[in-house]
Amino acid sequence: MTTAESDFNRYQDDALIHRCSDYARWTLPSVFPEFLHVGTGNQIVQYDYQSMGAMLVNRLSTKLAQVLFPTNTSFFKFKVMNDEELSDEQKIDLSNLELKACEALFDNAAYAQLVQAIRLLVVTGNCLVIRRDGVTRVLNLHNYALRRNSSGKVLRIITKESLQYR
Repeated sequence: MTTAESDFNRYQDDALIHRCSDYARWTLPSVFPEFLHVGTGNQIVQYDYQSMGAMLVNRLSTKLAQVLFPTNTSFFKFKVMNDEELSDEQKIDLSNLELKACEALFDNAAYAQLVQAIRLLVVTGNCLVIRRDGVTRVLNLHNYALRRNSSGKVLRIITKESLQYR
């Protein structure tokens, strides 16, 4: 019987993690740090400097987030095939539901997490977004591993989390 830890180590692609680490080091090291442990206090990130790559990654990430999820308008619409059959009250209910869904994006700092996910996608091309109980979390390749079948369907995802107890 295999354990989750052994499966996690087997599913991880070390060459991909090394490439992602290089990409982050060239652009924005804090997005995909090389250290893997949780320590006390601040960690020192090697090559942590404000370069042109860091500026471009941050600007591109925020611009993409603004385009995908605009703050002043709804970023999606419900489309009903026969909207003649809907009453005015039902149309108002649908528009209110759209507004509530858009407002949920800004609850519990979900928008900031989505910007972080876009930043990870720009730098490394990989991230995992988990939304559970109204809380959005973004994991990088250090913290998750997955297995796919030959057609690309995800068979298993294993996440690794470190908690510090005091």
